Amino acid sequence: MSVQPLLSATVFDRAAQHRGDLRWLADAWERSRVLCVSPKSATPVVTGAGGVPQLSYRAAADVPPAVPRRFLGVAGGVPYFAATLEPDDGDWRTLRELGLAVDELAAGLFTAAIALEQWHQRSPSISEDISSFYASIRPRAQRRVYIPRDIESAYRVLHLPPGASAEDVTQARRALARQYHPDAGGGHALMVSINLAADSILRWLHQTV
Repeated sequence: MSVQPLLSATVFDRAAQHRGDLRWLADAWERSRVLCVSPKSATPVVTGAGGVPQLSYRAAADVPPAVPRRFLGVAGGVPYFAATLEPDDGDWRTLRELGLAVDELAAGLFTAAIALEQWHQRSPSISEDISSFYASIRPRAQRRVYIPRDIESAYRVLHLPPGASAEDVTQARRALARQYHPDAGGGHALMVSINLAADSILRWLHQTV
């Protein structure tokens, strides 16, 4: 019988089948509990019964709209997301500082949130330019009339105004490729970002036709 590695064990459903479903994620965000995580992997806590620290979750409406948001999973029918925020004046602690004080669900969610935050920090050239589309989720009333934030970010990579046409995107990709191609003295990571940004926009334009 195989033993499951500690960090792969989880007490919540990662709901992998929903991670590419923007509509489901938008609905889930509105009713979610959000675990805030700082760039240094700390999270806000409150003092519970008996002086035991507990994670302080936020409602989606209390999270600033421009911060990165990442889907963690579902537990007890409740969706959980992580959001990257700088610490405020509250009590923020790391997983090491919390130790065994929190329950399995809180520890699992916090561990997953830290792993995602650290991965994005290690991959800035990609994660900034094709930022998680979870950050683009807005209130239901606005969904039919907005350009998602990840698409806006992709347009900025190509130096184009949001909403530019597919022809403009193709022309911008070619112009930037000539300027920043590794053979012309550019960098490989930048070319990857340019191509990913163009592909993301073209995919989005195709879906909205």
